[in-house]
Amino acid sequence: MNNDRELLEAAARAAGYAFKWGTDWHDKGTPLVDGRDWYPLDDDGDALRLAVKLRLNITFTQELGRGHKNEFMQVSPKTMGHLAEFGPLGSDPSETIRRAIVRAAASLEQGAEK
Repeated sequence: MNNDRELLEAAARAAGYAFKWGTDWHDKGTPLVDGRDWYPLDDDGDALRLAVKLRLNITFTQELGRGHKNEFMQVSPKTMGHLAEFGPLGSDPSETIRRAIVRAAASLEQGAEK
């Protein structure tokens, strides 16, 4: 995906949502699903509903190394049988997980196109 707009469109298609762009939102247009604002990159509830709808696996792990605890997450669609997103949680774990959910959803839509 080249940008957040394409990522959101692909994730919405994967979930089977009636998606369209509404009027101005951060100069990008408002993403709408079934007539309501939908932005799982910023909204925890939208991201969780997307993960549940697509039955995404979300796993958190911790590794100890050189006296430091490193936390990682992975998000993967059950139907794909492979890892879609993996990485460190970073300074804002919620933002990291939301983006991973949307990317995993978009990867499902891309897989369906092939």
